[in-house]
Amino acid sequence: MRSATRTVGCCVLSIALAGCSRPDPFAFVPKDPSPSEHLLPQEPWAPRALPMFSGRDGRVVTWADLMDAVASSDVVVLGEQHDDANGHAVELAVLENVLATYPGSVLALEMLERDEQAAVDALLAGELSESEFIERTGSARWSGAQSWEESYGRLVECARRHDAAVVAANAPREYVRLAGREGYESLRALPAEQQASFDLPSSLDDGAYRARLRQLMTDARAARGEGPPSEEEVEAVLRPQMTWDATMAASVARALDRRPNGVAKVVLVVGQFHSDFDGGTVLEIARRAPFARILTISLVPEPFRSLRGEDRRRADIVVSTRTAPATVVEPTTTDDAS
Repeated sequence: MRSATRTVGCCVLSIALAGCSRPDPFAFVPKDPSPSEHLLPQEPWAPRALPMFSGRDGRVVTWADLMDAVASSDVVVLGEQHDDANGHAVELAVLENVLATYPGSVLALEMLERDEQAAVDALLAGELSESEFIERTGSARWSGAQSWEESYGRLVECARRHDAAVVAANAPREYVRLAGREGYESLRALPAEQQASFDLPSSLDDGAYRARLRQLMTDARAARGEGPPSEEEVEAVLRPQMTWDATMAASVARALDRRPNGVAKVVLVVGQFHSDFDGGTVLEIARRAPFARILTISLVPEPFRSLRGEDRRRADIVVSTRTAPATVVEPTTTDDAS
């Protein structure tokens, strides 16, 4: 990764020029610079041995390269699909390495809302059982029926073992729904104690993020035989989406400010739409913590053994979490008796 001086320079410039991209986490020389497929594992199911690629140039990335990129970052954003069990295993592996290597690091979760922070702290302190926590927070079905223990519960338990903080990063649903129905003015009119549960963006995105959301809505409506959404309909969905983004980003920025040292990381686990292609959460983190070095990792539950065109620039690192083993070609042998 570029030096701190160049990183600061790019971040400052990005405030003035919206087109400035984040620094390349692979500006360093990888452990093996060869882009060839021989680096890919033959049985790619262990979380540290799944096929991984640079989202910028398609270069094969090893686990050691990934951890070097983590070392040069302040914030690690793991973009997932919530029902991807292999993706959850990669998240746990990343978190285990981070917490073991960088004391004082923090786990932040989209899946928990700010008004649930007291329950999170009680769980970490052993004052609340996991079953009580799941019931109190309504977390049982986050990644499928009765799935908390096998997904995010393992991340929280990892943090507890390492005596690491866990941040309930998201906005409560009631405020998110209000943003969609009535707009931001209704949220700004709430009492200060309620406003502490969420953050709002300074403005609604009018670029690629909005375009992606519009396309998602268009595709969903087309599947129902309906026409494309109006701009008013797009904004009614974009407002709650960016309420999530702004709240999670502000939670990350505050966790960064509370770090006990400059090497501790904030690991944010979030749905892919929020983080892929410099999504709204990544944009908001960059705005609220302009000097933070952000590493994005996208966990894609589809099989591929080279970076696909649609995944280029999806994230700094793109991981295929459901890749079939490569076909092994048996060597030709000579019959000595012939």
